Amino acid sequence: MRIIGNWGVLVPAFYILFVIVLVSFVVWSTFQRVELVDDNYYEQEIKYQNQVDKIQRTNNLSEKLELLSYDNAILIQFPANLKAQKLSGEILFFRPSESKLDFKVKLQPDSLNQFIIPTDKLKKGLWKLKIDWAAGDSAFYNEEIVVF
Repeated sequence: MRIIGNWGVLVPAFYILFVIVLVSFVVWSTFQRVELVDDNYYEQEIKYQNQVDKIQRTNNLSEKLELLSYDNAILIQFPANLKAQKLSGEILFFRPSESKLDFKVKLQPDSLNQFIIPTDKLKKGLWKLKIDWAAGDSAFYNEEIVVF
């Protein structure tokens, strides 16, 4: 009598193996961390129209904000035609995989409309930079993805 060709053994063995894999997957999935992008995302949804207006204003700029990534720094070059206006704002470094690493940096551009951020202490990987900035009375918003 061959065990491989015996259906009386193969069918229950396959069923038991299937149940073990299914139970293992359920146990594994219960230990996975699920994080919301933001704790108060309902409030942010209501305020989103203001964000849409900022993005539209940013898209209408003749010169765009440039982001250059180097080995240990990120250079943000603001449009030259806004040089006469006072620039202000903040940058949110958003880490999609680990929300505890998120942090904000206040914008302080130099006389050349540039802002340099050192990245040597940041964890390697994907970061989304959410740049919320203003030139005079006009507010703008950029999102850039950086991997280093």
